[in-house]
Amino acid sequence: MAPMDFYHKLVHFGRQEAVPASPAILPRTAALLSVLYTFIYVAPFYLDKSTRTSSTLSRNAPSLIRARIRAVTFACITCALITVFVLQNYGHHDFYTSLHLLGWYPFSFSDIGKVILLVAILFAGPLLEKTIFESEWEEWITFSYWSYTLGSLPGIRDLIAGPVSEELLFRSVLIPLHLLSFPVPETPPPNTPPSSYPHLTTLIFITPLYFGIAHLHHLHEFRISHPNVHLAMALLRSVVQFTYTTLFGWFAAFVFLRTGSVWAAMAAHGFCNWLGLPRFWGRVGVRLVEQQRFSGVDAVPDVGGADATEVKRRYEGKGKKQGEEVRFQDQSWHAGWTLVYYGVLAAGAYGFYVFLFPLTESKWRIVEF
Repeated sequence: MAPMDFYHKLVHFGRQEAVPASPAILPRTAALLSVLYTFIYVAPFYLDKSTRTSSTLSRNAPSLIRARIRAVTFACITCALITVFVLQNYGHHDFYTSLHLLGWYPFSFSDIGKVILLVAILFAGPLLEKTIFESEWEEWITFSYWSYTLGSLPGIRDLIAGPVSEELLFRSVLIPLHLLSFPVPETPPPNTPPSSYPHLTTLIFITPLYFGIAHLHHLHEFRISHPNVHLAMALLRSVVQFTYTTLFGWFAAFVFLRTGSVWAAMAAHGFCNWLGLPRFWGRVGVRLVEQQRFSGVDAVPDVGGADATEVKRRYEGKGKKQGEEVRFQDQSWHAGWTLVYYGVLAAGAYGFYVFLFPLTESKWRIVEF
């Protein structure tokens, strides 16, 4: 017998080694339920003509938006009931523990605020562009802007219904199933780096793939609304969309597990939808101004980022008053501000890296890492 083996047996003599208990459900069961949830969420978009886009019914049609909101509401309720049943009957969790694993309870304003701050740091560049270069802050402080943004059906879909339903299904009711498929305890040993804990890889990097796959159906809708776009470009667009939705899914899963709050993930999702993708190329602060002259009276309405072709198109076929002239001026910020923007964008990414763990720390965390 090797000396080290003898020493190990001597030190641990009389001690009972902790053996992880069997998982409550099998990993393949969690995977199959995840596929089922994705199907329940996406399938209604195409099984009924009221939720299916066509050449005569766009995805922004009010009737279609209402029908899809009803469909995803039904999907979320159905999937949540299934997960609660599994948690209580197979995981043997009580009611409040089940609510915690779902990220519904407790509700923490501080956790939500810290996550929003973290996302704002990441989007420091886009926030600079919108507030300073595009002067959108003047609209943000008005009631009419928010009443229109949150009152219109596309706004409700993009900023409320979409983030709420997607985080409920792909984080709140899907991730707990995979937690049950691991041998208990679900938490790694103390001082164990996340990369050495294989369960975290599944929870953070694998489960969001269902979220990314659920967005691939947009390829079909894009082909209907843009029939003249080449298939290769449409496929490339879908690949890009799958990539950034999966990347966000990684972050949302991380936030969900670190804070134990699906509400924080919803807030981050809505904030990202509101800002959109950051600019990664091009010059900032380029603004095309349309100048009209009516009988000696000048009016200069700002048309923002529209190009000259778009502005001219607006005037095609319109009867212009006699003496009216339309000129196009390029009123741009100095090119040096573009360097400032990309510098702030890089600083925001670094700040996100620095504050990722501190701003997601919560006593209500679901998994310790």
